[in-house]
Amino acid sequence: MKKGRRIRLNDGTVYEDSNCGSAGGVLWCYITGQNIIDVVGVFCNREATEKIIHEYGNFTDEYSGFVVPLVFQMQDSICAVCLAKEGG
Repeated sequence: MKKGRRIRLNDGTVYEDSNCGSAGGVLWCYITGQNIIDVVGVFCNREATEKIIHEYGNFTDEYSGFVVPLVFQMQDSICAVCLAKEGG
């Protein structure tokens, strides 16, 4: 059975219908259907973002160490979050 798209944070938080990916040393997470204030609170928690798992289709990507928030941006119903590794 094919899975949907979701992001799982280290603290157990799950965002359904959401995506993430890394490029250029940063990780971008695209969270759908959430209030930006709530997203900021979660993604500013280093313990929550120490490990992020992205599930899409039958695939899984794991990202570790992205604990420094750089950007929070809201457009329509998507909250974009950019994270970097410490010292990176």
